Amino acid sequence: MSDLNFDHHQFEGDAYPVSAKTCITFEDYRSMQTATRCAAPVAFVPPFALNDKQLQRVLLKRAWGYIYGGLPMPEAINREELNEAATAKATRGYAICKTASPIQQEQADRHMAAVSRAGGFLQLHASIAFRSWRLGMDSVSVAATLAMTPAAVRQALWRMRAVAKKLGYEVGRAGYTAGTTRPRGTSAKILRLNAEVLEQYKSGTPISEIAINVFGYAPDSHYGAPRVRKILKAAGAFVPKPKRQKRKARMNAAIISASVREQIVAQYAAGTRTPQIAAQTGCRNDQVRRVLKQAGVYQGRMWYKVGPKETAQIIAAYLDGGSLKKIAKQIGCGRRLVRRTIRKVAPSKNRAQQARLLQDWLTAFNSSEPAPHPTA
Repeated sequence: MSDLNFDHHQFEGDAYPVSAKTCITFEDYRSMQTATRCAAPVAFVPPFALNDKQLQRVLLKRAWGYIYGGLPMPEAINREELNEAATAKATRGYAICKTASPIQQEQADRHMAAVSRAGGFLQLHASIAFRSWRLGMDSVSVAATLAMTPAAVRQALWRMRAVAKKLGYEVGRAGYTAGTTRPRGTSAKILRLNAEVLEQYKSGTPISEIAINVFGYAPDSHYGAPRVRKILKAAGAFVPKPKRQKRKARMNAAIISASVREQIVAQYAAGTRTPQIAAQTGCRNDQVRRVLKQAGVYQGRMWYKVGPKETAQIIAAYLDGGSLKKIAKQIGCGRRLVRRTIRKVAPSKNRAQQARLLQDWLTAFNSSEPAPHPTA
């Protein structure tokens, strides 16, 4: 039997992390990063949290903002009614997408359970504030006592700090590194890669090949080229390619003669729609509209100008089994207009009920009784 055992005098207590209890060896401890904090950091307790009246005002303002957002809170407000309204909203839950991650569903359920367990919205936030700022407990300990997550506790504390700051109360420092930024330097490796990018770009290598050669991106990757462009723009060496000028539909007298223009104007005055005029004259629809605008006779697209006669034609063609595209081509309008007209007459999504409503409207139109206008 071996006589080896731990020296209880050397490893007694929890002051040193290397012990039989923690199972941490000296080799592990050499590669660890340690930080020393006091048990209760009083320096980070906001001054308003030690003032009962100010803390009460912050809690009321927090509950008011939770319900009504940025609306101004009245001076004389009933705390019980405000707490009931905030509690009802919190326990009602939120509409979360079905495809959301399970942790989001769990967070919503735990929030509702925490509010119900504490007895109300204000009770939960008061418990968080008292445990954190009066008793000096950390977020993990507070979360364990209230059956919450440490992240939810820190979020509640941060929001109460924000409310107090808006009210003009003194909030103090929020932590050791709050309000500070960590200086970031550029490593030698990044400088070497950036210099290699500039060298290859000046030699005429395409940007996609630079991303593959320097950074090792795959040929089908969508992240390599933007990274190379960002480096080149920061160095002032990126030369963008000239953008292509978009072709604009211009009215050219050499393409449309004067006789064709007169024909377009005459057909439009007779009631022919612009798509039909374009098909008959061999022009584009935008060219036809441009000719009509230059002549001063264009009255706009047939969008909100569907009368009972056109409505009856659309409904009759739709009941005969015509598609939206076929009906639009027959009437001389767009498919959206056909769909809009049908939905105005029969807004039901049930096919049988929709067909019955359309048939009733068409019967009323064909009879002596005046039919109601769908766009009225």
